[in-house]
Amino acid sequence: MDGDGCSRQCKIEMGFECSINGSKDQCKEVCGDGIVRNLACDDGNSEPNDGCSPTCTIEIGWNCTTTGNNPSLCTKIDSPYLTTASLEKDNSQLTLYFSSEIRASENLTKENFNLKIINNPLTDPVELNWTIIPNDQVSNSILLKLNIKGQLYGIESIEISIMDVSHIYDPSHRFPLLYLSSKIIAVLNSSQFQGQQ
Repeated sequence: MDGDGCSRQCKIEMGFECSINGSKDQCKEVCGDGIVRNLACDDGNSEPNDGCSPTCTIEIGWNCTTTGNNPSLCTKIDSPYLTTASLEKDNSQLTLYFSSEIRASENLTKENFNLKIINNPLTDPVELNWTIIPNDQVSNSILLKLNIKGQLYGIESIEISIMDVSHIYDPSHRFPLLYLSSKIIAVLNSSQFQGQQ
């Protein structure tokens, strides 16, 4: 059968290597020759860190395409980064915006983030409780519901740090965004002086 390494005429097909006897069960696709049949990619070499690994799998942070009988062409994916954060007027919802689309896993939890109020002039800390609003759709944002208890003076900010990016993926949901930018500050709105009770 053609396409399994040994042709109908029992000859080794291009892009495969077979044992001496040419048995179907002993043929395997060659990785590194630039010919793709069943491999995820093959860029024509065995070098790592160029998008297509030495075992012909697509490396994290890369996208590879193959057209016809040409070697795979791999390009680095620009990792999204946290660009801005905005608050609703009543400080009840915080939206984290990213430079490009992401997919947040349903396993994303509070432990993945660290939020704290900074620049509060009082020694008594303002209590900040919050939850993630679930969304498994591709988007350029993540929504957080806030509950702030205590006196605000309009000069405070929320510092947001991403502690664990393992549940934030590229839109195809293949790889976690390991190189995601991890810190941003959002200014609280001065119109909300008393937090929600």
